[in-house]
Amino acid sequence: MKAMLTLILTLLITGIFSAQVNDVYTKFIAPKFIPQNSEFQITALVKKNTDEIDSLELRLEINSEIMLDSAAVLNGDSLSLIGWKEKASDNFGEIGYSVFLNFQDSLIASPNFVEVVYYLNSDSRRKIDYRFHYRYKLLSDSSSLFTLPFTHGAEEEIESYKISQAKGLAKLLDKKGTLTLFGNFGEDNQNLIFSYWLKFKKLGKAVFSFHQGETDDSLCAVSVGDNGLLKYCSGESVTIFEDFAFSPNAWYKMECFVEPANSEILLFINNDLLAEKKIFSSYMMNKTTIKISSLNSQIIFDDVKILRYSGSYEKFLNEKHRLKDLPDSLAVVFSDDFNETQNDSKENKFGIRAGDLKSVPSDAPVFVPLPELNLSIYSTYYFLEWKAAENTFPKEFILEKSVDGIEYTEINRQSVSETERAKTFSFTDAKSFTDEVIYYRVLQTNEDGSEVYSNQVKVGQGEIEEFSVEQNYPNPFGGAVNSISPVTNIKVEVFVPGEYKISVFDLVGKQIQVLYSGPLSTGIHSFAFDGAELPSGIYFYEVVSPHSTKVMKMILAK
Repeated sequence: MKAMLTLILTLLITGIFSAQVNDVYTKFIAPKFIPQNSEFQITALVKKNTDEIDSLELRLEINSEIMLDSAAVLNGDSLSLIGWKEKASDNFGEIGYSVFLNFQDSLIASPNFVEVVYYLNSDSRRKIDYRFHYRYKLLSDSSSLFTLPFTHGAEEEIESYKISQAKGLAKLLDKKGTLTLFGNFGEDNQNLIFSYWLKFKKLGKAVFSFHQGETDDSLCAVSVGDNGLLKYCSGESVTIFEDFAFSPNAWYKMECFVEPANSEILLFINNDLLAEKKIFSSYMMNKTTIKISSLNSQIIFDDVKILRYSGSYEKFLNEKHRLKDLPDSLAVVFSDDFNETQNDSKENKFGIRAGDLKSVPSDAPVFVPLPELNLSIYSTYYFLEWKAAENTFPKEFILEKSVDGIEYTEINRQSVSETERAKTFSFTDAKSFTDEVIYYRVLQTNEDGSEVYSNQVKVGQGEIEEFSVEQNYPNPFGGAVNSISPVTNIKVEVFVPGEYKISVFDLVGKQIQVLYSGPLSTGIHSFAFDGAELPSGIYFYEVVSPHSTKVMKMILAK
């Protein structure tokens, strides 16, 4: 499974493209999130695999309004500005910038990577499209011109966003400062996830180190150079999946996944798995501390969370977007968005420590909360209602509808006055049974020009599946198969919110217990059933919604 995930991540990773054709290896690294009208950089890593290569042309094609300030080449610790040539692109609305690397030059000649950095300025567009091409010339080629065709790179994009009026505060870690995150696994030994947004206000040297408790000895460390390139700790127990480079003024979602059962530390940036560190003693991982040290850099942090998670990291990647409606396997044990009093955990088992942190305005892409869309089902129509999240400035709502979840059409538009921002909006849509499934979503346009979509609501048009029920776990359950206690869990995933009743019956149909009766929202809900006072045998649990009933069997074995 892990090998398959690694392959998929390598093939689908966004913002990082690598290719190896013939005698040259290249990798292009760009940020995913940058504020509009800001400086940023794109990094190209180049390595020749043969001494027969004389020189190389590296060409960046990007939207014509995105201005290139300068380009530089880094070899070791030496950074030197280099010239470039501006060329027209074959793609309408784009421009090409070519830099030339002469591998006979002592500045370029290196057995390792040569790093080329493009320093650019964004404009007010929401998406920045770019692509790289390269071609090289061999020493045996007598012509002074490049005769080989370009090798074409994949097209990528950067999301450029307008800073929200409800941007809130973040924390600045100045030069030679240290920020520490700490977490205790506890007796259940669940996985811990350290999650935060990070931006280099001033790019420079920094160290991310992982420690057992409060000790100074690190289990693993990664460092950032003056140029933004990430360098991993070495050793046989480290698996490196991707090279990576930070850009100034760009925000990155950092996540460290610690698995004590497997004695592993995994590093994710913007959802991409970059490295894995194996720790040979699980005892060393009963308490983990992450220290982020700014040596000559300035780092801004926002939206710090520590989460406990009982599933695998593969499953977490699919579930973490549901932090607003947490699955039972995921729990936030500490959070601090730097705008209010932080949510401290009990007994200070989780938290954040730092010396001189300065409050600064945040421009992170996390301050436009989603509008919440709900749907109620009636005999001949659907009733949809929604409202903006708190501390947002909606200007207009557009309700959209789709039959495939991909192509949407507008079905309703409502303007929002300043006095209506806290109002609940609604729309009634008639049922149409020509399509099996219908999707709805709301686009919220804010006063500052930013846009955000609500959750997507899916509903069947024939027989509606309001919920699904998993087999209880464990099953069978009880002292004979589970020495802990005769308790089992029943999970119900609700697709349509409404009134629900969960009951347990014996083999002859007598109701034994009502586990729950009342409203349930969309999401996964878990209900515990304790059979301590019951004899061994077959029992049934029933889930009843406004329009359907499902019954499943479970076995109590003492």
